[in-house]
Amino acid sequence: MDGPDDLVGPVSFAYRRFLADPHSPFPERDSGSIPTINGRAVPLVPSADRLTQVYQEFLATIQREIRGYALLHGASLVGPDGRVTLISAPGGHGKTTLTLELAGRGWGVLSDDYSPLELRTGLIHPYARTAAVASQGSAGMPEAFRRLADEPGRPRLFGKTLIDFGEALGEQAVVKEPRPLGRVVLIAADLDRADPPGAPPPERMTIGAPLEEAGRLEGRLVQVPGVRVIGRVEGSDLASWALDVDYGLGTAAALSEVLDDPAIRFIERDRGQRPDYTRPPEARSIRRHEAALLLGRELLNRRGGDRALAGRPGGLVSLIFDLAGGLASASCWLLRPGPLAQTVELIAGLDSEGAR
Repeated sequence: MDGPDDLVGPVSFAYRRFLADPHSPFPERDSGSIPTINGRAVPLVPSADRLTQVYQEFLATIQREIRGYALLHGASLVGPDGRVTLISAPGGHGKTTLTLELAGRGWGVLSDDYSPLELRTGLIHPYARTAAVASQGSAGMPEAFRRLADEPGRPRLFGKTLIDFGEALGEQAVVKEPRPLGRVVLIAADLDRADPPGAPPPERMTIGAPLEEAGRLEGRLVQVPGVRVIGRVEGSDLASWALDVDYGLGTAAALSEVLDDPAIRFIERDRGQRPDYTRPPEARSIRRHEAALLLGRELLNRRGGDRALAGRPGGLVSLIFDLAGGLASASCWLLRPGPLAQTVELIAGLDSEGAR
Protein backbone atom coordinates (compact mmCIF):
# COMPACT_ATOMS: atom_id res chain seq x y z
CA MET A 1 0.00 0.00 0.00
CA ASP A 2 1.09 3.55 -0.63
CA GLY A 3 -0.52 6.95 -0.36
CA PRO A 4 -1.40 9.62 2.20
CA ASP A 5 -0.46 8.56 5.72
CA ASP A 6 -3.88 9.44 7.16
CA LEU A 7 -5.46 6.91 4.77
CA VAL A 8 -3.00 4.04 4.51
CA GLY A 9 -1.15 4.48 7.82
CA PRO A 10 -3.84 2.95 10.09
CA VAL A 11 -4.50 0.08 7.67
CA SER A 12 -0.77 -0.61 7.28
CA PHE A 13 -0.34 -0.71 11.06
CA ALA A 14 -3.33 -3.01 11.51
CA TYR A 15 -1.91 -5.44 8.93
CA ARG A 16 1.82 -4.95 9.49
CA ARG A 17 2.35 -8.63 10.33
CA PHE A 18 1.35 -9.47 6.77
CA LEU A 19 4.69 -7.94 5.72
CA ALA A 20 7.81 -10.07 5.31
CA ASP A 21 9.40 -8.09 8.18
CA PRO A 22 6.61 -6.73 10.39
CA HIS A 23 9.07 -4.70 12.48
CA SER A 24 10.63 -2.80 9.58
CA PRO A 25 9.76 0.92 9.42
CA PHE A 26 7.26 2.02 6.81
CA PRO A 27 8.60 4.29 4.07
CA GLU A 28 7.61 7.93 4.23
CA ARG A 29 4.55 8.77 2.18
CA ASP A 30 3.59 11.79 0.16
CA SER A 31 0.52 13.29 1.81
CA GLY A 32 -0.67 14.54 -1.55
CA SER A 33 -0.42 11.25 -3.41
CA ILE A 34 -3.25 8.98 -4.50
CA PRO A 35 -3.56 5.76 -2.43
CA THR A 36 -2.56 2.60 -4.28
CA ILE A 37 -2.94 -1.10 -3.46
CA ASN A 38 -0.84 -3.63 -5.35
CA GLY A 39 0.12 -0.78 -7.65
CA ARG A 40 -3.51 0.01 -8.54
CA ALA A 41 -4.89 3.45 -7.75
CA VAL A 42 -7.91 3.50 -5.42
CA PRO A 43 -10.59 5.75 -6.94
CA LEU A 44 -11.99 7.93 -4.15
CA VAL A 45 -15.49 9.39 -4.11
CA PRO A 46 -15.16 12.89 -2.60
CA SER A 47 -18.52 12.72 -0.81
CA ALA A 48 -17.73 9.42 0.97
CA ASP A 49 -15.37 8.67 3.87
CA ARG A 50 -11.94 8.25 2.28
CA LEU A 51 -10.45 5.89 4.90
CA THR A 52 -13.47 3.61 4.62
CA GLN A 53 -13.03 3.45 0.85
CA VAL A 54 -9.33 2.55 1.13
CA TYR A 55 -9.97 -0.10 3.77
CA GLN A 56 -12.79 -1.68 1.78
CA GLU A 57 -10.60 -1.87 -1.33
CA PHE A 58 -7.83 -3.43 0.76
CA LEU A 59 -10.19 -6.17 2.02
CA ALA A 60 -11.60 -6.67 -1.47
CA THR A 61 -8.04 -7.21 -2.77
CA ILE A 62 -7.43 -9.90 -0.16
CA GLN A 63 -10.73 -11.60 -1.03
CA ARG A 64 -9.92 -11.55 -4.74
CA GLU A 65 -6.56 -13.22 -4.18
CA ILE A 66 -7.83 -16.09 -2.03
CA ARG A 67 -8.47 -19.41 -3.76
CA GLY A 68 -9.54 -22.62 -2.04
CA TYR A 69 -10.28 -20.85 1.25
CA ALA A 70 -13.32 -19.51 3.04
CA LEU A 71 -12.51 -16.22 4.77
CA LEU A 72 -14.73 -16.78 7.80
CA HIS A 73 -15.75 -13.95 10.11
CA GLY A 74 -14.41 -15.18 13.42
CA ALA A 75 -11.52 -15.29 15.87
CA SER A 76 -9.24 -18.34 15.93
CA LEU A 77 -7.19 -19.34 18.96
CA VAL A 78 -4.98 -22.33 19.75
CA GLY A 79 -5.86 -23.96 23.05
CA PRO A 80 -3.72 -26.09 25.37
CA ASP A 81 -4.46 -29.18 23.21
CA GLY A 82 -2.84 -27.54 20.17
CA ARG A 83 -6.07 -27.43 18.17
CA VAL A 84 -7.88 -24.34 16.96
CA THR A 85 -11.11 -23.02 18.43
CA LEU A 86 -12.97 -20.77 15.99
CA ILE A 87 -15.31 -18.26 17.66
CA SER A 88 -17.81 -16.64 15.30
CA ALA A 89 -20.42 -14.04 16.19
CA PRO A 90 -22.24 -11.06 14.72
CA GLY A 91 -20.82 -7.67 15.66
CA GLY A 92 -21.51 -6.62 19.23
CA HIS A 93 -21.81 -10.16 20.61
CA GLY A 94 -18.47 -10.13 22.51
CA LYS A 95 -16.13 -11.98 20.14
CA THR A 96 -13.18 -9.62 20.65
CA THR A 97 -13.69 -9.56 24.42
CA LEU A 98 -13.57 -13.36 24.54
CA THR A 99 -10.50 -13.38 22.30
CA LEU A 100 -8.59 -10.94 24.51
CA GLU A 101 -9.48 -12.91 27.64
CA LEU A 102 -8.46 -16.28 26.18
CA ALA A 103 -5.23 -14.78 24.81
CA GLY A 104 -4.52 -13.31 28.24
CA ARG A 105 -4.89 -16.81 29.68
CA GLY A 106 -2.23 -18.21 27.40
CA TRP A 107 -4.14 -19.29 24.28
CA GLY A 108 -2.25 -18.65 21.05
CA VAL A 109 -3.82 -16.24 18.56
CA LEU A 110 -4.22 -16.97 14.85
CA SER A 111 -6.84 -14.28 14.26
CA ASP A 112 -9.18 -11.86 15.99
CA ASP A 113 -11.20 -10.84 12.95
CA TYR A 114 -11.18 -13.10 9.88
CA SER A 115 -10.12 -16.76 9.79
CA PRO A 116 -9.01 -18.34 6.50
CA LEU A 117 -10.28 -21.93 6.47
CA GLU A 118 -8.50 -24.10 3.89
CA LEU A 119 -11.45 -26.14 2.60
CA ARG A 120 -9.40 -29.10 1.36
CA THR A 121 -7.43 -29.70 4.58
CA GLY A 122 -9.53 -28.16 7.37
CA LEU A 123 -6.56 -26.05 8.47
CA ILE A 124 -7.00 -22.53 9.84
CA HIS A 125 -4.28 -20.20 8.57
CA PRO A 126 -2.94 -17.13 10.39
CA TYR A 127 -4.66 -13.81 9.77
CA ALA A 128 -2.48 -11.67 11.98
CA ARG A 129 -4.38 -8.40 12.10
CA THR A 130 -4.09 -6.30 15.23
CA ALA A 131 -6.97 -6.26 17.68
CA ALA A 132 -9.21 -3.18 17.48
CA VAL A 133 -10.58 -2.28 20.90
CA ALA A 134 -12.72 0.51 22.32
CA SER A 135 -10.59 2.23 24.94
CA GLN A 136 -13.62 3.44 26.85
CA GLY A 137 -14.42 -0.22 27.51
CA SER A 138 -10.90 -1.00 28.68
CA ALA A 139 -11.90 -1.78 32.27
CA GLY A 140 -12.98 -5.27 31.23
CA MET A 141 -9.78 -6.08 29.32
CA PRO A 142 -6.81 -8.07 30.56
CA GLU A 143 -4.21 -5.77 32.08
CA ALA A 144 -1.74 -6.16 29.20
CA PHE A 145 -4.32 -4.83 26.73
CA ARG A 146 -5.82 -2.20 29.04
CA ARG A 147 -2.41 -0.58 29.55
CA LEU A 148 -1.84 -0.22 25.80
CA ALA A 149 -5.43 0.82 25.03
CA ASP A 150 -5.14 3.79 27.36
CA GLU A 151 -1.81 5.03 25.98
CA PRO A 152 -2.14 8.42 24.25
CA GLY A 153 -1.17 8.54 20.61
CA ARG A 154 -1.86 4.87 19.88
CA PRO A 155 -2.79 4.12 16.23
CA ARG A 156 -6.55 4.02 15.72
CA LEU A 157 -8.84 2.73 13.00
CA PHE A 158 -12.52 3.75 12.83
CA GLY A 159 -12.42 5.06 16.39
CA LYS A 160 -10.84 1.94 17.95
CA THR A 161 -7.34 1.50 19.33
CA LEU A 162 -5.08 -0.97 17.49
CA ILE A 163 -3.14 -3.42 19.67
CA ASP A 164 -0.72 -6.05 18.39
CA PHE A 165 -1.03 -9.31 20.34
CA GLY A 166 2.74 -9.83 20.30
CA GLU A 167 3.30 -6.36 21.71
CA ALA A 168 0.82 -6.97 24.51
CA LEU A 169 1.64 -10.58 25.40
CA GLY A 170 4.97 -11.42 23.79
CA GLU A 171 5.74 -13.07 20.46
CA GLN A 172 4.89 -16.52 21.82
CA ALA A 173 1.22 -15.46 21.80
CA VAL A 174 1.16 -15.06 17.98
CA VAL A 175 0.71 -18.36 16.11
CA LYS A 176 2.43 -18.17 12.72
CA GLU A 177 1.70 -21.62 11.24
CA PRO A 178 -1.60 -23.22 10.10
CA ARG A 179 -3.28 -25.45 12.67
CA PRO A 180 -6.10 -28.04 12.44
CA LEU A 181 -9.56 -26.79 13.33
CA GLY A 182 -10.80 -28.55 16.46
CA ARG A 183 -13.89 -26.65 17.62
CA VAL A 184 -16.35 -24.21 16.14
CA VAL A 185 -18.18 -22.02 18.67
CA LEU A 186 -21.04 -19.92 17.29
CA ILE A 187 -22.27 -17.18 19.62
CA ALA A 188 -26.06 -16.79 19.76
CA ALA A 189 -28.55 -14.87 21.88
CA ASP A 190 -30.88 -17.84 22.24
CA LEU A 191 -30.14 -21.56 21.94
CA ASP A 192 -33.81 -22.48 21.45
CA ARG A 193 -34.51 -20.45 18.31
CA ALA A 194 -34.09 -22.79 15.34
CA ASP A 195 -33.74 -20.97 12.04
CA PRO A 196 -35.03 -22.94 9.05
CA PRO A 197 -32.45 -24.29 6.62
CA GLY A 198 -31.70 -22.33 3.48
CA ALA A 199 -31.24 -18.60 3.16
CA PRO A 200 -30.41 -16.36 6.15
CA PRO A 201 -33.41 -15.25 8.25
CA PRO A 202 -34.91 -11.78 7.73
CA GLU A 203 -33.08 -8.90 9.36
CA ARG A 204 -33.40 -5.16 9.86
CA MET A 205 -30.64 -3.01 8.37
CA THR A 206 -29.83 0.70 8.49
CA ILE A 207 -27.50 2.29 5.95
CA GLY A 208 -26.39 5.88 5.42
CA ALA A 209 -24.89 7.88 2.57
CA PRO A 210 -24.32 11.52 1.55
CA LEU A 211 -27.53 13.36 0.77
CA GLU A 212 -26.47 14.10 -2.80
CA GLU A 213 -26.18 10.34 -3.46
CA ALA A 214 -29.55 9.48 -1.92
CA GLY A 215 -31.64 9.32 -5.09
CA ARG A 216 -29.13 7.18 -6.96
CA LEU A 217 -28.66 4.70 -4.10
CA GLU A 218 -32.35 4.36 -3.31
CA GLY A 219 -32.95 3.63 -6.98
CA ARG A 220 -30.51 0.73 -6.67
CA LEU A 221 -31.94 -0.51 -3.36
CA VAL A 222 -35.50 -0.86 -4.61
CA GLN A 223 -34.27 -3.09 -7.42
CA VAL A 224 -32.79 -5.69 -5.03
CA PRO A 225 -35.08 -8.71 -4.56
CA GLY A 226 -36.09 -9.24 -0.95
CA VAL A 227 -35.24 -5.68 0.17
CA ARG A 228 -37.99 -3.34 1.34
CA VAL A 229 -37.31 0.30 2.26
CA ILE A 230 -39.42 0.95 5.36
CA GLY A 231 -38.13 4.41 6.23
CA ARG A 232 -35.84 7.24 5.15
CA VAL A 233 -34.46 10.08 7.25
CA GLU A 234 -32.58 13.09 5.87
CA GLY A 235 -30.17 15.25 7.84
CA SER A 236 -28.17 18.26 6.79
CA ASP A 237 -25.69 16.20 4.77
CA LEU A 238 -26.64 12.53 5.22
CA ALA A 239 -29.59 10.33 4.32
CA SER A 240 -30.27 7.02 6.07
CA TRP A 241 -32.63 4.19 5.24
CA ALA A 242 -34.21 1.48 7.39
CA LEU A 243 -34.49 -1.74 5.40
CA ASP A 244 -36.19 -5.08 5.88
CA VAL A 245 -34.04 -7.74 4.20
CA ASP A 246 -35.67 -11.10 3.50
CA TYR A 247 -32.88 -13.21 2.05
CA GLY A 248 -33.78 -15.36 -0.90
CA LEU A 249 -32.46 -16.35 -4.28
CA GLY A 250 -30.04 -13.67 -5.47
CA THR A 251 -30.60 -11.31 -2.53
CA ALA A 252 -27.16 -11.60 -0.87
CA ALA A 253 -25.19 -11.03 -4.07
CA ALA A 254 -27.40 -8.20 -5.36
CA LEU A 255 -27.48 -6.42 -1.99
CA SER A 256 -23.70 -6.75 -1.55
CA GLU A 257 -23.21 -4.99 -4.87
CA VAL A 258 -25.14 -2.01 -3.51
CA LEU A 259 -23.41 -2.09 -0.12
CA ASP A 260 -20.03 -2.10 -1.86
CA ASP A 261 -20.85 1.29 -3.38
CA PRO A 262 -18.11 3.67 -2.13
CA ALA A 263 -20.73 6.30 -1.24
CA ILE A 264 -22.12 4.14 1.60
CA ARG A 265 -20.93 5.72 4.86
CA PHE A 266 -22.20 3.19 7.39
CA ILE A 267 -24.08 -0.10 7.70
CA GLU A 268 -25.77 -1.35 10.86
CA ARG A 269 -27.44 -4.73 11.09
CA ASP A 270 -30.00 -5.66 13.72
CA ARG A 271 -30.29 -9.41 13.97
CA GLY A 272 -32.72 -9.16 16.82
CA GLN A 273 -32.07 -10.12 20.42
CA ARG A 274 -28.66 -9.57 21.98
CA PRO A 275 -27.29 -12.04 24.54
CA ASP A 276 -28.23 -11.60 28.19
CA TYR A 277 -24.79 -11.52 29.79
CA THR A 278 -26.17 -11.76 33.34
CA ARG A 279 -27.40 -15.35 32.89
CA PRO A 280 -25.06 -18.36 33.22
CA PRO A 281 -23.64 -19.32 29.82
CA GLU A 282 -24.91 -22.42 28.06
CA ALA A 283 -23.80 -24.44 25.03
CA ARG A 284 -25.26 -27.25 22.96
CA SER A 285 -23.67 -29.41 20.33
CA ILE A 286 -24.84 -28.94 16.73
CA ARG A 287 -24.12 -30.86 13.54
CA ARG A 288 -21.45 -29.55 11.22
CA HIS A 289 -23.90 -28.89 8.38
CA GLU A 290 -25.85 -26.58 10.70
CA ALA A 291 -22.61 -24.88 11.72
CA ALA A 292 -21.62 -24.54 8.06
CA LEU A 293 -24.95 -22.88 7.29
CA LEU A 294 -24.53 -20.37 10.12
CA LEU A 295 -20.91 -19.63 9.14
CA GLY A 296 -21.97 -19.20 5.52
CA ARG A 297 -24.71 -16.76 6.52
CA GLU A 298 -22.29 -14.67 8.55
CA LEU A 299 -19.78 -14.73 5.69
CA LEU A 300 -22.38 -13.49 3.21
CA ASN A 301 -23.56 -10.83 5.66
CA ARG A 302 -20.12 -9.23 5.67
CA ARG A 303 -19.49 -6.46 3.21
CA GLY A 304 -18.34 -8.03 -0.06
CA GLY A 305 -19.29 -11.49 1.16
CA ASP A 306 -20.89 -12.30 -2.16
CA ARG A 307 -17.39 -12.84 -3.53
CA ALA A 308 -17.44 -16.19 -1.72
CA LEU A 309 -20.03 -17.31 -4.30
CA ALA A 310 -17.99 -16.21 -7.31
CA GLY A 311 -17.43 -19.10 -9.71
CA ARG A 312 -19.77 -21.42 -7.82
CA PRO A 313 -22.48 -22.76 -10.16
CA GLY A 314 -24.24 -24.21 -7.13
CA GLY A 315 -24.30 -20.85 -5.33
CA LEU A 316 -25.04 -20.89 -1.61
CA VAL A 317 -25.68 -24.66 -1.53
CA SER A 318 -22.24 -25.33 -2.99
CA LEU A 319 -20.62 -22.99 -0.45
CA ILE A 320 -22.36 -24.70 2.49
CA PHE A 321 -21.29 -28.17 1.35
CA ASP A 322 -17.68 -27.00 0.94
CA LEU A 323 -17.74 -25.41 4.40
CA ALA A 324 -19.17 -28.59 5.93
CA GLY A 325 -16.31 -30.53 4.35
CA GLY A 326 -13.80 -28.10 5.86
CA LEU A 327 -15.36 -28.68 9.29
CA ALA A 328 -15.07 -32.48 9.05
CA SER A 329 -12.57 -32.78 11.91
CA ALA A 330 -14.21 -30.18 14.18
CA SER A 331 -16.84 -30.39 16.88
CA CYS A 332 -19.45 -27.65 16.55
CA TRP A 333 -21.25 -25.77 19.30
CA LEU A 334 -23.89 -23.09 19.67
CA LEU A 335 -23.13 -20.96 22.72
CA ARG A 336 -25.23 -18.41 24.59
CA PRO A 337 -22.69 -16.28 26.49
CA GLY A 338 -23.01 -15.03 30.03
CA PRO A 339 -20.56 -13.41 32.48
CA LEU A 340 -17.11 -13.29 30.90
CA ALA A 341 -15.21 -15.55 33.30
CA GLN A 342 -17.91 -18.23 33.18
CA THR A 343 -18.15 -18.05 29.39
CA VAL A 344 -14.39 -18.47 28.99
CA GLU A 345 -14.40 -21.49 31.32
CA LEU A 346 -17.25 -23.04 29.36
CA ILE A 347 -15.43 -22.58 26.03
CA ALA A 348 -12.23 -24.05 27.48
CA GLY A 349 -14.17 -27.06 28.74
CA LEU A 350 -15.97 -27.96 25.52
CA ASP A 351 -14.79 -31.38 24.43
CA SER A 352 -14.12 -32.53 20.88
CA GLU A 353 -16.95 -35.06 20.79
CA GLY A 354 -19.83 -32.87 19.68
CA ALA A 355 -22.32 -33.88 17.04
CA ARG A 356 -20.97 -34.42 13.52
